[in-house]
Amino acid sequence: MFIPAATTSMTRIGGCWNTLTTFVQNVGTLAQLIFGAVVPATSNMAITLPTFRVSGSASSTLHIVAIAAFTVSTMTVSAAVQLRRVG
Repeated sequence: MFIPAATTSMTRIGGCWNTLTTFVQNVGTLAQLIFGAVVPATSNMAITLPTFRVSGSASSTLHIVAIAAFTVSTMTVSAAVQLRRVG
């Protein structure tokens, strides 16, 4: 969930699953919206990341990495994760 301050102008929001803490556009793990400059005036904007399968016998660290292109004020991002163990 991208939560802009009242005067924040933005042109892009996005996110991805990654084993790194950097925004890398891995095919199948990325979701983003690119649009003309908009000031949503504290209206929250959300995106849904694609389902991502992780397999392996050892534990793994997976990061949700968010990115936003914005000016003037501040942006807060929050996320929720739903996991399911198969097998």
